[in-house]
Amino acid sequence: MSLEYVKFSASESLYGEKNLLISELGILQFVKRIKNYKKLRQEELNMKILLKKKMDELIEMLSILDKMLPHTKMAGLIKEKKHHLKDRMEGMSEDDKESYTLEQEVERIRRKLEVLREY
Repeated sequence: MSLEYVKFSASESLYGEKNLLISELGILQFVKRIKNYKKLRQEELNMKILLKKKMDELIEMLSILDKMLPHTKMAGLIKEKKHHLKDRMEGMSEDDKESYTLEQEVERIRRKLEVLREY
């Protein structure tokens, strides 16, 4: 078995060592960024979980508040109108439903504006 050696000049050796160190530095910085990213993603996940819990609590509190507040007879009328609107819209496509409800909203806002102009 014969071994062959290659001799580098001082400048070649210095050049190779510099490039090796620069590559190592780049890899270490990349690893550092990945660790930071993982840490931030974990924080984000924890915050999302906390937000969901708070939202659930808020929804529960709002439902309790809704039960405590007095309800008017108008609430029954609104439910009847919604039920009537559902029956009316059953045969429509999604685009028709959306445009129908948008048209209703536009008309409702126009009526409110007319009433306000009278004052």
